Amino acid sequence: TNTRKYDHITPILQKLHWLPVRQRIHFKILLITYKSINDMAPEYTIIEYNIMDAIDKKILSFLQTNAEIPIAELSKKINLSPSPCWLRISKLYKQGYIKKKVAVIDRNKINLSTVAFVQIRTSQHNMTWSKKFIEGVKEMDEVVEFYRLSGTTDYLLKVLVPSIDKFDEFYKRLTDKVDLSDVTTSFSMEELKQTSNLPLHYI
Repeated sequence: TNTRKYDHITPILQKLHWLPVRQRIHFKILLITYKSINDMAPEYTIIEYNIMDAIDKKILSFLQTNAEIPIAELSKKINLSPSPCWLRISKLYKQGYIKKKVAVIDRNKINLSTVAFVQIRTSQHNMTWSKKFIEGVKEMDEVVEFYRLSGTTDYLLKVLVPSIDKFDEFYKRLTDKVDLSDVTTSFSMEELKQTSNLPLHYI
């Protein structure tokens, strides 16, 4: 069979893959391939590049600060008409840059003034223990952040509770779920910075 090849496109794609992200553009390429000259059912392949530009980064910056900002107000801030602005936001959701919209709750208003950082070291690195430990920790609402680390500490938990007494109750429930041998807990004396805004200058 004869296959129509689009060899002139290949060098373009190769060059675009090597460009820095900020120098790429948003475009689509439609490849129509026929298995033979008489084939009336061609195969269609769409190669789509959706690369973030400076306007997208401005949108993310404003939405990180206030996700409920009206489209009309946001479009003025970024010098774009409302419809293209809305389309760009939809694209950012579709591409996964924006996961979801949530309400940020003041923890002190809901009686979670005590912040504990729990460092855990373990000599048990088998899959059975790890799976049981990870699943157990994820079930505990007081744990708002949970990491596996390199170095001397294996796991780090950020825990929010009303008081030291409530943390003790939390700790007992944690140790009931899985055997822990080396646990160190530090309590926050003062919160100096806490933000959900991510830096955008690396993209």
